[in-house]
Amino acid sequence: NNTASSSTVDRQVLHLDGVDDYVDMGTLTIGGSMSMAVWVKVVNPRTFWARIIDFGNGEYRDNIYVGWVHTTGTLVMTVHHTGRSDLGVRDPAVFPSNVWVHVAATWSGVECSVGTATLYRDAATVGTRADALIPCETSRSKNYIGESNFAQDRMSEQWMGDLKVWSTTLTATDVGIVMRDSTTGATGPISSSLFAHYTFNEMMS
Repeated sequence: NNTASSSTVDRQVLHLDGVDDYVDMGTLTIGGSMSMAVWVKVVNPRTFWARIIDFGNGEYRDNIYVGWVHTTGTLVMTVHHTGRSDLGVRDPAVFPSNVWVHVAATWSGVECSVGTATLYRDAATVGTRADALIPCETSRSKNYIGESNFAQDRMSEQWMGDLKVWSTTLTATDVGIVMRDSTTGATGPISSSLFAHYTFNEMMS
């Protein structure tokens, strides 16, 4: 992967050029109840199956992804177990272009089973399912920011800031706190269950 560049807007951000920029996060082991949140500004949300994140071991192999559906411009969160695929949770509205949006996704349940998945945009619930697949807790070696595990999918030009992953299910209140001020939430699951935090400061050029 090319080295992605960063710049300062109102926070430290990562710029992906939509051609060949992405971030390989290395090997991660996570699953079961979990959450992720990130600030995103995308040029064209109708880019074919473009991703915000895709954690997995290849196509339809333990995938956890948040991105856009085909060329509809609508946001989706989806899980694939090996041999079993999820319908996902979708935001029915088209994602805005060239605007900073806070995106969060939460999963609640026992790993490798069925539970509740909820998708948020700017701290508002835009979709939820009580019959969603819950990620299996397993080692994943292909964990990407801005890239897909599926060969036919495309990259979109986008900016990202303050990507966080938790090993617990954030509540709607938690998501609101994270959106309003990423430095708050010093107690409870917001801090104690933080699995990974990417500020992208290390990629400043």
